[in-house]
Amino acid sequence: MVQRIPLLADVGDQQVTVELDGTPYVLRFAWNSRFGLYVWFIGLTDGTELISGRAVVANYPLNASVVSSSLPTGALVLVREAGDAEYPTYGSLGKDFQLYYVPYEADSTLAFTIDVNPIVQEL
Repeated sequence: MVQRIPLLADVGDQQVTVELDGTPYVLRFAWNSRFGLYVWFIGLTDGTELISGRAVVANYPLNASVVSSSLPTGALVLVREAGDAEYPTYGSLGKDFQLYYVPYEADSTLAFTIDVNPIVQEL
């Protein structure tokens, strides 16, 4: 089942602990004012970083380019639900752009090809 991960709007650096595939993870989103974009991090609750400082993009699995048995098997996807911005801005993350976890199901064709419209409609 698709899981929405709540993020706050107008926050330059936020951290949320969320359980994905039965494992607690720490997700962090930080605004990089020099480049005008958000970067994200994922780690374990013991402080182990798994992905660090990657640019946040919309409508694409954020964790698709990294393979690790420590990462969740599904896809973390930032979906634009409002507005017309291509990338999340300081004021639009958690407002116009929402984060979802789409679990991988072995009997599904989902894998990492994601059509974001069914995600939004399913919720």
